[in-house]
Amino acid sequence: MFRFSLNLLLVLILGLVQLSSVPFIYGLKPNLVLVFVIAASVFSRNSLEKIILVVFGALAIKFHPGFDWYDILFIMSALVGVSLVKYLKSQAIISVSVAVIVATIIINITKLDSFIIIEILMNLIIAWLMYAALKMTYGKNSI
Repeated sequence: MFRFSLNLLLVLILGLVQLSSVPFIYGLKPNLVLVFVIAASVFSRNSLEKIILVVFGALAIKFHPGFDWYDILFIMSALVGVSLVKYLKSQAIISVSVAVIVATIIINITKLDSFIIIEILMNLIIAWLMYAALKMTYGKNSI
């Protein structure tokens, strides 16, 4: 329960940071919440925790009323990323890396351009750092 509560708190904090102008790097903003949800899914105990984390992540970065395409793309890419982490039978860091690449492409499907490579690299670096921090915090991984 502590692990799940801490993950929800971190999603909320990362959502607030992502909505600010702080994480801009050369005009690109890495998707901190998406990357964290994927990295944290390695350490989640069951599918319900993963789904709640995805929904909470979608709510954490929602700053307008209503439902739009970005919300659908976020939820879809997060669920695909979490599913890939669960079903890829390789080391956890490789599963997280593949999931982040696929999820970044899905969430940017409406604006595929040359900057997506830079965004994928930024998201990968952040995912590796988050995975390492979570692994140090929680001990071993669950895959």
